[in-house]
Amino acid sequence: MYTYTFNTSAPGYVLRTVDFADSRVMTQTGTGWKPTDHGVVVTYEVTYKGDDALTGHIGFSSPAIVNDRSELRKFSNVLLSCLTSFTHNVSVPATDARCFGRQYDKAQVEITKEITATTTSCNDYWLNPLQSMSKKMTSGVPVTDSFTVEEITVDGKRYGSLLIPDLYYEDCNTITVSSDHCACTYLSSMPMSPGVDLEDDEFIAMTQQYHGYDRGTVLVNPMYIGEKLLVTYNGERDVELIVANDKRLRNTHFRVIQKVENTRGIKEYYVFNNVLITEKLS
Repeated sequence: MYTYTFNTSAPGYVLRTVDFADSRVMTQTGTGWKPTDHGVVVTYEVTYKGDDALTGHIGFSSPAIVNDRSELRKFSNVLLSCLTSFTHNVSVPATDARCFGRQYDKAQVEITKEITATTTSCNDYWLNPLQSMSKKMTSGVPVTDSFTVEEITVDGKRYGSLLIPDLYYEDCNTITVSSDHCACTYLSSMPMSPGVDLEDDEFIAMTQQYHGYDRGTVLVNPMYIGEKLLVTYNGERDVELIVANDKRLRNTHFRVIQKVENTRGIKEYYVFNNVLITEKLS
């Protein structure tokens, strides 16, 4: 069971968003959600806690359940800039009648426009009807950084070392180590424990704590002590997951506004309502 308390200072309809995952405003009793094969059944009860006597009615009107807050962002503007092309095509097919009985088929009129832009706003996933925002999660994102190699001794062996503090461990993490110069040498990862001699093109990545050293420690040949090495790895980041599905195909419509300047220097605005995007803009 969840309890959500809010105040209102005026009569009438008040829009409220109840986020069951927001522990700052929600009070949870028990174990919370219990998914079953039959889905989730939601029941709610409204309790008036005001000091004055209640006159009239209080309750919910037209509740709607969404999977994620991103589903409420229906009126977000997607901006395209640095346009390199803007082509226009109108198709008005004619009916297949004989002689002078032929006429245009207004039911088949189609207007298409192709826009090529090099810069878009970060919410451009709306332009693809097959994509939708799912949720925020923690994942590994490829990161390249430069590290200065320091000296350490493990099991009596002298090594060069560097520490990757934000290494992501939940998937098969591939670490690439190379010299920080043009004629670089890529080092090979060795599935060995510390205590062995390393060639100048080998390294050991410690995925667990060992002899007091944090996981994420990378050991290399001592010849690299004091030098910089380039390391590419999966860094742990909070990301927004965008998934591909067909749930938005029936309900995804757009309003496109395009500003153009003609050869006489006059600015014109073209407005297209009820637009269906059949291919993600390039």
